[in-house]
Amino acid sequence: MLTHILHRIVSNPVMYEQVQNLVGVNEIRRRLAPHMRTVPASSTVLDIGGGTGSLATFLPASCAYLCLDVDPVKLRGFLAKRPGGVALCADAAAAPIPSRVFDLVLCTA
Repeated sequence: MLTHILHRIVSNPVMYEQVQNLVGVNEIRRRLAPHMRTVPASSTVLDIGGGTGSLATFLPASCAYLCLDVDPVKLRGFLAKRPGGVALCADAAAAPIPSRVFDLVLCTA
């Protein structure tokens, strides 16, 4: 019961991002930022466990970015921030993604 309540709270996109900040996501972003700046503008990017898609802000706007997460609430948060974005609600281990489709695959946490 407690786990269910906590999940409902933390899956809220605003709360999720706050929790991410508390657990150190800014350090991950700081380390990734220099590499993300080198991603070609025409790249296709898959963010596994992308949550609310916060890493998309580090990529060129012209990148084709797909945010994959198992939590539909977080993906709705992503789509609210990025209307027209591409979200896939799936378990990454069972996602129907063929080989050699993406130029870059991210899985940070």
